[in-house]
Amino acid sequence: MKIPPEFELPVSVRVDVHQFSSMMEIELKKNDHKRGYKDGHPLVVFAKLIDEIGEIGNILGDQFYAWEGDKYGPFKKSDYDEIIRECADVGNLAMFLMLSFFEQRAKAMRG
Repeated sequence: MKIPPEFELPVSVRVDVHQFSSMMEIELKKNDHKRGYKDGHPLVVFAKLIDEIGEIGNILGDQFYAWEGDKYGPFKKSDYDEIIRECADVGNLAMFLMLSFFEQRAKAMRG
């Protein structure tokens, strides 16, 4: 697939995107020894993505349902760190899902 010129490197990246993608890379490197999902079937990758989102929900626990305005309630530092790591995992799996669909589309177009 040809990348449109506006998406070719170097591209200007927002600070938030840079922070998020940096955390994604940190998590990817920590898991380099594991079998990856990059070449996985989209449904398998999607199932893992839902599982990772559930892990964030487990950490939030009752706080998720006790939302009051802008207050989440008291989290431990380790909760914040774990949520950040899990969000990076979700981002990585969303990326793998997108790449999987790129591959599936390319196969379909080849016939």
